Amino acid sequence: MLDMSTAVLEAAMTSPDVKSPARPVVELYHPLYGIVEVPSITTLNEFRRWRHSGVLNDKLNVHYFQGTILVETETEELNSHNLVKGALTACLFPLIQDLDIGVFVGDNMLLTNDEAELSTEPDGMVILHESFLNGRVALTAGEKTGAVATEIVGSPDLVIEIISPSSVRKDLKTMMQSYYRAGIQEYWVIDARKDPIAFTIQARGALQYEGIPAQDEWCRSPVLNKEFKIIRRSKEWFDNYRLLHR
Repeated sequence: MLDMSTAVLEAAMTSPDVKSPARPVVELYHPLYGIVEVPSITTLNEFRRWRHSGVLNDKLNVHYFQGTILVETETEELNSHNLVKGALTACLFPLIQDLDIGVFVGDNMLLTNDEAELSTEPDGMVILHESFLNGRVALTAGEKTGAVATEIVGSPDLVIEIISPSSVRKDLKTMMQSYYRAGIQEYWVIDARKDPIAFTIQARGALQYEGIPAQDEWCRSPVLNKEFKIIRRSKEWFDNYRLLHR
């Protein structure tokens, strides 16, 4: 049994019966969800079936990229992660709804891209109407009774990741490369552990993402055609965040 903040498992061995993962590659201990059994998985489709099987807690973050399974066993920080997500949702959900250009999707929604061999749960996504219309994005569901849309398949227009102590390499390297291979146009990276907050918008270039230079802490989003800025006001017990736009 392993006990670590983030476990990365190289997928090997033989293909398992993902509906009955009785022979796990490894057992991980999560401080909230207890023992997590990770079966031997060698393909993206096997991972998707396992993720939809109902074996895992819905709030457990498990990712797949090109044959590697990553299980995040670190609990979420309030000030540098959870409250930042709240600020993003408070701004982007009504903004995109008012502009009537698409939808903002919060965390705990599975995103899968076949070309990038990727299945993950970003901290946020934006999907424009045209991406649904042209087939760049589709919705699907697992086998749970009543499930209608539990997975986004394809290439959202924008994805967001908030860095935590255990996700630095994942968010700055692995996901940066995987999201680019998945054809995603824009990638926001936020690190609220730092003062000032590190907020960058990466736009899709010819060979890789290219950071857009900030102007007076305002970052321009080509996808949304607006500028954004994150501000923080520290209180005695917690931090207040706001995502501003203009």
